[in-house]
Parts: sequence; C-alpha cells; structure tokens
Amino acid sequence: QLQNFSAIAQGFCDVWDEAAQGGPRWVKKATSNPAWWFLWFARGKIKNGVRVYGAGLSDDQIDIDGIKAWANFCDEKRLTFNYVLTEATSVHSVLTKIARAGRASYSWQSGKLGVIWDQADLPVVAMIGPYNIKSGSFEVSYINDQTADNIVVNFINPKRNWELDDVRVTVPNVKNSNTTAELTLDGCTDVDMAAREANLIAASQAFHRRRVSWQMDVEGLLATRGDVVQASHD
Repeated sequence: QLQNFSAIAQGFCDVWDEAAQGGPRWVKKATSNPAWWFLWFARGKIKNGVRVYGAGLSDDQIDIDGIKAWANFCDEKRLTFNYVLTEATSVHSVLTKIARAGRASYSWQSGKLGVIWDQADLPVVAMIGPYNIKSGSFEVSYINDQTADNIVVNFINPKRNWELDDVRVTVPNVKNSNTTAELTLDGCTDVDMAAREANLIAASQAFHRRRVSWQMDVEGLLATRGDVVQASHD
C-alpha cells in the first residue's frame, strides 16, 4: 500500500501562440502564464451535461482578446502561476487567485468575463475638474492608520524542497518598524517574483495614502474601474 506520493509535474493548457508554424493559433503546451490558466478555468469542463470544474463558460462569454493582451503583460513582467488545487472551492476564489498572480482582478465590465490590470499608456476616458464636480463634494483624505511598516510575502520555494518560504521588505521611509502585513501569494514559486511583489506592496503603503473623492452627475458613469481619469485644475 502506497502511503505517500509526490511528484514534480507540469500543467498543460491552451496557449495562443503568435509564432506557431502555419500562423498564430491555439496550441496545447506547458505554461505558467496566469492568463492562460485563467482562460482554462473560465472555460472549465462540462461532461454529459455536468460541470466537472471551472466556470463552464463559452468563448463568446469570455473577453478572449483582453486575456491575450494580459498574457503579454504577464510575460513582460515575468509573472507566473504554479498552483495545485487540492480542495473544493468556488469559481470566484480560483479566478481571484489566478488573477492576483498576474497583478489583476477579474471583471464583467465589458459584459464578458475578463480581467483588469495596471496597463501602461491607457487613453484618458474622462476629464474631471471644477466644472463637472458637484459643489462642496470634493474631498482629499490621507490614510495614516492601519498601514504596515514591513511586508512579508509567503511563497512556495522549490529550492527548499517546495516548502513555504517568505521574503521581507521594509516600507520606504520607515525608521521604526512596528507593524507587519503578511500575505501568501498563491501560485508563486519564484523568489524573484515574490520579492518584486513585496516591493510593489511596500511602495503602495508609502505612496498610495492619498484618497480623492467627489460627486458627479450622470457623466461620471463614463469612467469605470480600470479606466484612466485625468484631473484638470482651474
């Protein structure tokens, strides 16, 4: 009787290959790109009318082009997702974990299942200024409480027999460390990626403390989550 079993394995799924022989096409191959695993789980598998895993969505319900663009971003930023799903969990939870590995979050903003991430050089979709903000509604606040001085990111380290490891980063401009924020980056098996994500979170703690809010009329609906809004000063 086999008591214990372990293996080092690779996951295969459909990948859009721009350099495929005969022209761009879907190719099934080993990958760690979060975008392709997001698409794989969004499609899921239905057998004999029963959903075996995933969301079970058809391609016309998924923002395929957006996921392709996100895949290029993940390759550029060297973001990977290597995860072993060992328990029953919701589709929401799995898609959230995969998207987080690619610095994204899933969204139905376009009417299809897709993702939003911090793209560079996005076009401005709305201009905000004194002329279209409701009088007396503009507010600026600063987050001073519940911010961390140290960031700890847990990840699986292959160089330590696939055990849980961590990287630690101090938030910029912190002189006395009092509080620590700890999180586990699901699917991360690379110390360099874990360190880069820890640095990004630490920088956010230091430089993203200002919150601006205002009220607008119906034109405010033009801008949604993930869009670029530009402020003008009078």
